Amino acid sequence: MIKKISHVLIESGLHQTGKMSGAKAKSLAGLLADLVLDGNKEESSNPLFKVDFASGYPLVAVGAPAASYYPSVAKKIGLDLHLPEHGNVANAVGAVMGSVVQRAHVTISQPTFGVFCLYHQGEPKRFSDLEKAVACAEELVTDLATRLAQEAGAESIEISLSRSDNHIKHDIDGELFLDCEITATASGRPDCNVLDLPESPEACSA
Repeated sequence: MIKKISHVLIESGLHQTGKMSGAKAKSLAGLLADLVLDGNKEESSNPLFKVDFASGYPLVAVGAPAASYYPSVAKKIGLDLHLPEHGNVANAVGAVMGSVVQRAHVTISQPTFGVFCLYHQGEPKRFSDLEKAVACAEELVTDLATRLAQEAGAESIEISLSRSDNHIKHDIDGELFLDCEITATASGRPDCNVLDLPESPEACSA
């Protein structure tokens, strides 16, 4: 659970630059999460390479389970923790604060006019029709995002799909499709029965 939270925090930090796609940020966040956590282990007291969070930003946690597991998160990633007064009822005010959110991305490109390649695990899938490629991509990212949300402890999962297209203007052919990214966002409330949290009388209260 600590690694998952660290992964999300790092991914959010990468998005701050505005220079990285969602797929690249998610992939890099996994590596950086390992470096941050390994760098703060006691046995790694003198590492050759180390990554830390900016100390000027405290970790602010709200929700009923925050006091149960965020102290461990803050210690692991080397940040000061701030638990706002009455923050334990934040989820009652806005349930989205306690949502589990996972995303999956697939890219479709047009390397040759009329040929659309969908890139997802292994060899690319090739289509002669863009909308058929998009339909396949939407199915793939929906399944993957749902599985990731379930693994992260979500229940009552809802899926939203988005599509970001890139086009170029050609002097003769006009506007041409270059590539697009299909994203599925899976969100749901945490299932306290499957989360790996310390025992606490308030951990599953809403």
